[in-house]
Amino acid sequence: MYRTPAGRPIYQSANGQDQGTPKVTLNGMADYAIPLSKRYDLDIEADYSYSDPYKPTGAYAPDQTQIPAYFIANAGITFRPRSRRWYVSAYSSNIANRHYDITRATGIVEYFAVPAPPRFCGARFGMSW
Repeated sequence: MYRTPAGRPIYQSANGQDQGTPKVTLNGMADYAIPLSKRYDLDIEADYSYSDPYKPTGAYAPDQTQIPAYFIANAGITFRPRSRRWYVSAYSSNIANRHYDITRATGIVEYFAVPAPPRFCGARFGMSW
């Protein structure tokens, strides 16, 4: 039986080979409530995601499958009464409209990539009773 060495980075296999995953990924979020009056609040939120560059492994993994590092930021703002009976919010994902691929791969005769969604802006309205 082969035992995995202690302290081996999680992006390496038991025998020390790179498994084609990012070495560093970071995610974070911030949310702040601003009291506007005795009856209303404004909530501001933001989040981000960062990934180091990485190259999927496999028999058909040429240099074209290398995924560059990327940083994505999202944000939103919500207006609501303190009773929380309703809310109105606006939000945006991929604020900087970064163009990046979620994954890249090759098959026997083709090369393909799955692009990430572009910037998207939207609004929401909700009620509870």
